[in-house]
Amino acid sequence: MRVDAMSAQIAGAVTNDHLHLIVNPTERCNLRCAYCYETFALGKMPQTIISGIFRLVKRRAEKGLKTFRLEFFGGEPLVAWDVVERLARGLLDICRANGTEMLGGMTTNGVLLTRSRLDRLAACDVRAFQVTLDGPKAVHDRRRVARQGEGSFDAVWKALETLKAAPHSLDVLIRMHFDPTTLGHLLGAAGFVRRVSTALVKDDERFRLHFHAVGRWGGPHDDETPVFASAVDGQAAIETLIDEALAAGCSPTQFVQLRRDADLGEAGHAICYAARANAFVIRSDGRVAKCTVAFEDDRNTVGRLSEDGDLIIDQPRHLPWLQGLISGDPLALSCPALSYLWSKSDPSTEAA
Repeated sequence: MRVDAMSAQIAGAVTNDHLHLIVNPTERCNLRCAYCYETFALGKMPQTIISGIFRLVKRRAEKGLKTFRLEFFGGEPLVAWDVVERLARGLLDICRANGTEMLGGMTTNGVLLTRSRLDRLAACDVRAFQVTLDGPKAVHDRRRVARQGEGSFDAVWKALETLKAAPHSLDVLIRMHFDPTTLGHLLGAAGFVRRVSTALVKDDERFRLHFHAVGRWGGPHDDETPVFASAVDGQAAIETLIDEALAAGCSPTQFVQLRRDADLGEAGHAICYAARANAFVIRSDGRVAKCTVAFEDDRNTVGRLSEDGDLIIDQPRHLPWLQGLISGDPLALSCPALSYLWSKSDPSTEAA
């Protein structure tokens, strides 16, 4: 059964019946998180690239595309709200006209997420959200700081309460960052995990938790970022945090320990979006990448999107990202950036 399950996952990663686009409406951001690896060099997506996305999806949908997964990333996608709304509405119209199922989502810091925007996104079938917390206010506000220097906790918490109060069918993933110096703030009867679990997650299957140890992900402050000595230590901390959430009343189904948006394969391994032949990152300038963590590595650029909707892929550049599909190697499937770019061996300590 495990072999069959993995074979099915690999088949799903190469089929033309499915297309997954991670779209950066902008690569600018309203926060300057302490461990961030992005440079914010690219601004809002121009009309030429927006037109290219529409034409690409329309062409594929007219040829019988069964499912289209749209995920907004960045930067902070809501900084370019007009691009987000236009793409979400237009792509849903294309999919509906051609019998293609669209699954929409967004990775957002939450600061700019209002009820009005949430309602409009849900109407466009953008219903999956990943929002990050770094701990209680004092901890979070030191790590996830606005460009002007103020903390972001209050705005992020308000966004999570907005998601909680909304009547929509949603999938909300609260990604909770921690490191050896902040772990203690999350634990115990008065700890932050129990607060989040009780206020947001417990008894609401729309919400899930993803505990993630902070890593040195290539940003300018890597040398100052405290990390666990080993992946084993980080994993042990995750298991303790899950126990805390369970004690607060969360369901065992409300935890994610693997990469965001990954599918489980044999022996619990994940097939990362970057390892899939039918998944691409469309950067705001039209470059096509595979991984959202390695924007500054030239090997991550595998092609470009034309205004006419042609996805022009440089196959020699693309092929190294797909080695897991050929070899079945668990690391190359779960995190091809670790295997191909960084020659590391344990994805559990890396960014998702």
